[in-house]
Amino acid sequence: MNIAIIGAGTMGTGIAELAAGFEHQVILVDTAIGALDRFEKLLHSSQSKKIVKGQRTEAQAKLLRSRIDFHNRLEVVSQTDWIFEAIVEDINSKKLLFKSLSSFVGDKTPISSNTSSLSVTDLASSYKNPSRVVGVHFFNPAPEMALVEIIPGMATSENILHEAQTLIQNWGKHSILAKDYPGFVVNRIARPYYLEALRIVEEGIADIFEVDASMKHLGFKMGPFELMDFVGNDINYTVTDVIYRETGYDSRYRPFILQKRMVQAGWLGRKSGKGYYKYSDDGNKLIDNNKAQAKTDVAERILCMLINEAILALQNRTATRDDIDMAMVLGLHYPKGLLQWADEWGVQRVYNTLQHLFNQYMESRYRPAILLRQMAENNQTFYAESIKTTNR
Repeated sequence: MNIAIIGAGTMGTGIAELAAGFEHQVILVDTAIGALDRFEKLLHSSQSKKIVKGQRTEAQAKLLRSRIDFHNRLEVVSQTDWIFEAIVEDINSKKLLFKSLSSFVGDKTPISSNTSSLSVTDLASSYKNPSRVVGVHFFNPAPEMALVEIIPGMATSENILHEAQTLIQNWGKHSILAKDYPGFVVNRIARPYYLEALRIVEEGIADIFEVDASMKHLGFKMGPFELMDFVGNDINYTVTDVIYRETGYDSRYRPFILQKRMVQAGWLGRKSGKGYYKYSDDGNKLIDNNKAQAKTDVAERILCMLINEAILALQNRTATRDDIDMAMVLGLHYPKGLLQWADEWGVQRVYNTLQHLFNQYMESRYRPAILLRQMAENNQTFYAESIKTTNR
């Protein structure tokens, strides 16, 4: 199978490397000036790390590179078997691309978008045959991360959906099926990790070091502010803003002014050398926060907000119980699934914490999910009870 990937940024290059590693001939397309140099640097860096770790030999790296051809003309994708779109996360740019592809791509060619939060249904509406379009969202770095979200649009055919699931399985990934809801599973459920942390700091309940220490004490590998810096504060803000707008300005996803100011200042995190922390040229933090005090109330507040978001995703059938828990473990390296965590902490405890916050703030963002309230009232657990969900 010949694979075409449009967009030679971090994600596009990662998908190209992944596909070439499974012996596909790959065409990587990017019309931007300097895209080839960027691609070469990204691929060389990735391959060099694997060689140093003993995961790949020089000869294997050379062979993999030989399977990837770079082009700056979009029309070359017309003769490929599968097209992956991995350009900038902007709805207008993506829809313009899909409209362009309609003029020269064959009617039977599947097209998948690597969007992390935009509506697949909306993207597909710009293509001549929306039934051939499906969301296939990889996580960074694509060759290493085990999780892939597969998102059918309203018009996506069952055959295309099945073909996408089979391809991703053949590439050794674990796929979950997500409904076309803003942010899908991972980016939607993860919003409180950042937003509640920002509110806690904004209100002076704890500083960024204490918040990060509190969540790491619970078993998270990175605190919210460390993670925002790692992902990029520009990316984090954009995804939050997209989800906020796409959900009809639901207050649960409202970005904070601080997020916007960080982007305006150019303090994007590790990649810019400064974010919520300062970094050396090699990406190491220049401030040691390991001695910051963990606060139990802060950790409980953020975790309960995360659990409530996971329950809301289950309640509106964004994904199944098992896929929701698996997604957060594989996609963000959470210590355990959030619904499993609710069982261990006690559904009643989670409900009481959220109800207390709702009574305190009188804001809908803290309102417990209906399913959470029902389960608390009936003393139920997620893994002892049969929770029936569907994705389509």
